[in-house]
Amino acid sequence: MPTGIDFDDYERPYANLVVNIGKAIPVQKYMEEYHDNEPVALNAMRHDLASALSPLMHDIRHEEYYDEIFTLCTLLCSHQLKLQEMRDDSWNRFATRQHISRRLDTMLDAQAAEGVVANDEVSTKVETMAAEGCGTTDSLLASARAFGDRCRELHLRPTLVPDHWGALPTALAALLFLALLAVAIIVPVVRQCVLFCLLCYPFTFLPTHLIFRRVIGDSQFRSSVNFGVRFLTAELYGLVISIIMACTGGMWMGHLLPLGPWWGLVAVAVVFLGAILSAPVVNGLRGILANCGYWWKRLTHRKAMHALDGDYKRLAEAYDSL
Repeated sequence: MPTGIDFDDYERPYANLVVNIGKAIPVQKYMEEYHDNEPVALNAMRHDLASALSPLMHDIRHEEYYDEIFTLCTLLCSHQLKLQEMRDDSWNRFATRQHISRRLDTMLDAQAAEGVVANDEVSTKVETMAAEGCGTTDSLLASARAFGDRCRELHLRPTLVPDHWGALPTALAALLFLALLAVAIIVPVVRQCVLFCLLCYPFTFLPTHLIFRRVIGDSQFRSSVNFGVRFLTAELYGLVISIIMACTGGMWMGHLLPLGPWWGLVAVAVVFLGAILSAPVVNGLRGILANCGYWWKRLTHRKAMHALDGDYKRLAEAYDSL
């Protein structure tokens, strides 16, 4: 059963996931051929499986341009959604990124067939065409590479350039967060409830993905391992903390509400609520911090950020004109 998966972001915790299930592949023909010629049967099965998987996933075939195409797919996604008047959801973002990468792959194949770019001259030719401003797929990819380099120099996520919040919404969101944080710190009852929730489910703010980044190089495999470890650890931790809360009568919470052993069930409920609310809470906080950082850079690096805005507009126009 060929199945493609796609994350909105491999590194960001609680990113959306698309699971795209294709049609089942009958294995009878491979089994019959396996008895006569094992290597041929295995190779045929791999080829058919790869052909069935490619339409189900975000498959970038030109590895020499992988970073540039991936940057364009994520950078131009929201722009293309607006042009096509499509709803901004996980499936449409996946389909749009897939469409962009397929289009660029097809154009590169056509150029290679016409002899526009030889394999041993790729880097030199791309840089020359970009410098000359030629409206080709290669100059677009070179511009995408340069755009990514400028974003890294500014320590800025590329998607913030087209998808950042306005200054006023960012300021209001930051003030609301600071107000809620102040209430959680100053008001004793609220502070005790918040500490109880954090003790029952601390995984919301544990950056376990940073631990695996040091050990596992592949981002997709690292994301899968991180999910599995967090899920199993949360299950075990929830069982242990519920027992502790039942035996201690809710620790300090017992003074606020004497439920006795029933605090164990409260702890279980908090674990489930924490698992449900972690994604919107973390993504909301990340959005506030990222957009505050964006507007701070707009103040401290005015020329560079203004140039970045212009580069993005030219990228979008160049892609649309291809």
